[in-house]
Parts: sequence; structure tokens; C-alpha cells
Amino acid sequence: MKKSSILILFSVFLLFVLSGCGKKETRDFHIENHIWTFSEVVGSENTVSDLECAAVDETLTIKGTNGDKWELKYKISGKDTNSLIYELEYVNGTEAMKGMAVSSITEYAKGKYEYTLVIDMDGYAIYFYDRESEE
Repeated sequence: MKKSSILILFSVFLLFVLSGCGKKETRDFHIENHIWTFSEVVGSENTVSDLECAAVDETLTIKGTNGDKWELKYKISGKDTNSLIYELEYVNGTEAMKGMAVSSITEYAKGKYEYTLVIDMDGYAIYFYDRESEE
């Protein structure tokens, strides 16, 4: 009886230990929890040198090095285990645009990865990455 109890306890312990093996780290796709660095704009004939992007209190702020600034309201519209999808809205006086954004991960060889943010609005796709995930 004593040997079978010890065997059962050991089996339960082993089950708990092994269930933790192979678990992936928890990844945070919320855009406000990252420092976004400009990568590129697709769909623009103009040269874009640098943009900054930050999300705070449901407002995504994009600033250009030339002083231009855009504030977009965002809300989560969908999610899965690998990404979050956002609805975007830009309103400036009578001008209004809607778009989408996706926060996800780009994985590279040897386990390297970086968080990415892609904004799709008015025929343009703007790519950002989280410079913190490079390290």
C-alpha cells in the first residue's frame, strides 16, 4: 500500500512537471505595451525618413520627423493566439478615415523574433517593429 501511494504521488508530480515543459512564453500583443520603431511605408511615392508611434489611452499617435502628427482612435476588433486586430479611426475636422492594424510577431531563424505592428489605412501600409524585442 505504501509503495503504491508513493508511486501515485510520484506520477502526479511528474505529470505536473512535464506539463510545464514545452509551454511557450506568454506574448503580449497589446499595442500600448511596446515601443514602436518605424520600418517602412508601402504605397507611398514620397520618401518617409522616420516616424514614431505610441499608443496610450486608446489613441495611437504617429509623429513624423517633419512635425506632422496623426492621432488615431483604436479598439480591439479581433484576436487569436498569435495577434490582435484593431479598428482605427482618424478624424481631423471634416476629414475622416477608417483603417485596420494588426499586432503580431515576426519569427526568424534560431528562435529570434520581433513584435510587429502593421497599420493599413487609406491605401497605405505602415510597418513598425518593437525595438525592445530585438535584444
